[in-house]
Amino acid sequence: MSDANIKIALLGTGIYAESDYVPSLLQDSQKHIEVKIIWSLDQTAAQRFADQFKAAGRAELQVAIGEAGIEQILNDTEIDAVVVVLPFAHQPPLIKRFWAAGKHVLSEKPIERDIEAGLAFVKEFEDNWKPKNLVWRVAEDYDHEPIHKRAAELLADPAMGPVLFWDLQNQNYCPDGDKWQATSWRNVPDYQGGFCLDGGVHSIAMLRVVLPDPPASVIASASLHRKHTPPHDTIVALVLPDSGATKEPSGTSSKLDIARQHSAKLPEPGRSTPAGTITFTWALPNIEPRAPQNLQVLNITCLNGKLTLVNNEGTRTLEVVPAIGSQVKAVKETSRKKGVEVELAYFARAVQATKAGRPIDPKEDFGKPMNTVWDVAVIQAMLQSNGEKVDIKQLIAQYA
Repeated sequence: MSDANIKIALLGTGIYAESDYVPSLLQDSQKHIEVKIIWSLDQTAAQRFADQFKAAGRAELQVAIGEAGIEQILNDTEIDAVVVVLPFAHQPPLIKRFWAAGKHVLSEKPIERDIEAGLAFVKEFEDNWKPKNLVWRVAEDYDHEPIHKRAAELLADPAMGPVLFWDLQNQNYCPDGDKWQATSWRNVPDYQGGFCLDGGVHSIAMLRVVLPDPPASVIASASLHRKHTPPHDTIVALVLPDSGATKEPSGTSSKLDIARQHSAKLPEPGRSTPAGTITFTWALPNIEPRAPQNLQVLNITCLNGKLTLVNNEGTRTLEVVPAIGSQVKAVKETSRKKGVEVELAYFARAVQATKAGRPIDPKEDFGKPMNTVWDVAVIQAMLQSNGEKVDIKQLIAQYA
């Protein structure tokens, strides 16, 4: 016997909800999700969303507005779950009300404005609401993107050899008045980092999924280059793995190794540390031809090949270039972005499993809140570094 569809309320009618969530919810893969209510502060926008579902042949949606609309969702016993796509700083008070009403929650990233708030948020859920069999996922689409998981699999191939070093570039042109910048919560941010937090956590989640040895410490500089993108619009960082990731160099002994046996004055050879560099910026000049908006490039150089991931606005590209004479196979794969679609499907099936008394499929257990606290911690470490080394685990432990 198949599980009953889950009924949800979609909260938010902003840019991202319209560009990513509506198309994803209308995919055939989401047939087990029934959107019953669209909530917004804007009646016109909510009706526009409802009309898109109707035009796609879905059942007519209810429109809920403002505080009265929140009460409507809280009191609707048919609503199993809410999908919250609002400015992240406004989400926690609403999420807590939905937990108290027995609703499962999928909420947009970042989880919170900083480590301290994020840990407190997770603790409240773990102590009070997880024991009541509620599901809470943080909707980090880069955590769910299939091509990112594919990249991790390719890096795990022994033929690639160890990672030597990597570089992540997330560089954007963001003029004053840009649709992403013009929203009030970004125009006058009351949280650390500005775009570097809200946009940067995507890239950090990708590193968490892809790298064999994720960041353990950072040495960084954070800047504000353009007044309309406060409080920071650029981060440049050296990123180090845990000390256990440092290994002896690969290959056979060199002439220096042999010569060292006969002279103590020769320099001590170094070791192999898979360090990386990060550049985040929303301060690029307007230069033509301009790179696509939100272009992210991750280059990972291994002993026997190089892996490159390129994330464009709507496309994901993965390429592996093998070293000459290696056993690495060349790869070139391109896909439309699927992260939001996958996270919605995983969340819905987790809710269905929980309602049926079954364990959640571990292969689909992504969007864990504590993982997204770590994503925020890496950004916070880079913002606070000011050229000094910051250990990410120690930074988190200060607030635990």
